[in-house]
Amino acid sequence: MEIAFDVPTTEQLVHAHGVYAEKELRGTDEYFDALRGVERGFLDDNVFASANAIAALLKSWNKNHYRFVPDRKARVEFDVEQLIRAHRPVP
Repeated sequence: MEIAFDVPTTEQLVHAHGVYAEKELRGTDEYFDALRGVERGFLDDNVFASANAIAALLKSWNKNHYRFVPDRKARVEFDVEQLIRAHRPVP
């Protein structure tokens, strides 16, 4: 099965980023820090670094969830790392 989708133009991406920045009251630094961390981790073949970056973003976006489920907060890095390992292509 082939899925077709339209690639957004540069103008559409710039506009969408502006809308996101206006509506996202928590700021965008955490997202871009996570994005850089994931990229660095994959470039260095360091799955834990990528998982740690994703976990930090999840914790920042879902503070109340992790506040009330402290065991899950302690395991989120491990769980994300296992998901990455299970789904990444084998080199």
